[in-house]
Amino acid sequence: MKREDYFSFLQETSESIKPTIKNYIEPFRDINKELYEILMFFVRSRLNTRLQKPTLFRLAYELCGGKDWEKVIPAAVAFEFINISSYQANSAFDEKLGVLTKQQKDSQFLASMISRELSFEIASAIEKSFGEQLATKLYSSLSISNYNVYLAQHYDLNVLTVENLEDYRNEDLFLKDYTQRCFCGSGVINGQCAYIGGLLAGGELRELQALQEFGESFGTALQIVNDVGDFVPNNADPLISRGFQDQYSDLKNGRLTLPLYHLLRLGSHKVKTRTREIIEQGCPNEYSLFEITKLLLENGAIMYAKEKAKILVKKAERHLSSFEEIQSKNLLLIMATIILTNKYFVALRRVTDELTPLGVPGWDSI
Repeated sequence: MKREDYFSFLQETSESIKPTIKNYIEPFRDINKELYEILMFFVRSRLNTRLQKPTLFRLAYELCGGKDWEKVIPAAVAFEFINISSYQANSAFDEKLGVLTKQQKDSQFLASMISRELSFEIASAIEKSFGEQLATKLYSSLSISNYNVYLAQHYDLNVLTVENLEDYRNEDLFLKDYTQRCFCGSGVINGQCAYIGGLLAGGELRELQALQEFGESFGTALQIVNDVGDFVPNNADPLISRGFQDQYSDLKNGRLTLPLYHLLRLGSHKVKTRTREIIEQGCPNEYSLFEITKLLLENGAIMYAKEKAKILVKKAERHLSSFEEIQSKNLLLIMATIILTNKYFVALRRVTDELTPLGVPGWDSI
């Protein structure tokens, strides 16, 4: 199968669940129009994109022999609402995504709580179709996902920060905390999403464990790659369009992600000094931000992060080895490997080619 097959499946699956998402949000229009618009701030963007987690849910369901995907759409939507809730909460913590004033932040945190409750409302409603036992497991899975998302926020806000860099003189210690943060923020929810998809199809215990572990490895790698994406200049690719406020938001908020750690801890004295200067100046302009990207590329920090993600992708692939070779398995494998060649790496490759006609060593594979 080809990448195009996966994207076609992703699009078809996304379109099939969007009406259900709308049905759960629409009643808020009559309750209070302002609240409806607050909720729609992120829901609207999700309705205009392709939805990865429901697609993972569906593929896990079908890999375990599930038929008539439409009957389990509400469960997939429950995970999407947990996902939306995480975006809403994150926007309340960071200076980005168009949520800048105190009122906007407070409103989006309120929206996050409502979206989370909508996911639990769906879990309760599913009891009529799947029985109390399966509904309880879905509820538990959503709760586990939500708990870990906020644990990841704790790591972002209070642990993995530039000001705590001196606590990570030991690279292994940093990788332990950073990987845990990525696991909590993205690995757990993807693992639970795949697990419940297989469970609703009647998958065997060994299959469910393999799917959960696939999702956890895939999701953790996905978070690393998304952290890399924070350093992509806005004009590097037409598919990546963000306002100046959203560019380099992790850097501006003092988040110590994998590429930045590599630069600040493993770079030369000159590189570390210049990076610190830019951070302490508050990343004043687009030129200084692009300079950070240039330093990351030239000092191997992006490749360093990509290699860590690649290890997890390979691990995810191994978790599917016991499944038979059918379409859903092949699409899951494409889903995993495609994150290593996604739009962020494509855009950074273009930046690399512009820096020097010979490129940056190690980037031939991108």
